[in-house]
Amino acid sequence: MRGVTGALRAGATISIQDLTSDPSAAAVPQSATGYYLSTDNRLDAADVRFGSRAVPALAAGGSSLASGQAVIPAGTVPGAYFILAVADDPKVIAESNEGNNTNALPITVVP
Repeated sequence: MRGVTGALRAGATISIQDLTSDPSAAAVPQSATGYYLSTDNRLDAADVRFGSRAVPALAAGGSSLASGQAVIPAGTVPGAYFILAVADDPKVIAESNEGNNTNALPITVVP
């Protein structure tokens, strides 16, 4: 992720810019990058999906840099969090390495 803009308060709409790449030798179909709010830098069942962006089909070796919108969930307690950008969410593209699809950005939600 390259940046987050907007007030980082519960209920606020923010813009998240991320880069999704296809390092393989084959093109991949359209997919989505999901945005999750997490208390750590790992995706797990406790994390809340709070936005996404569509990723166009990518040519072999291609990439997509774009922004998506997300709304910080109402009731989020102020404090330290991570925004997780999860490529190919929810895993519709067969990959040789499913472990490299998540990137984390630390943020602080303020009162």
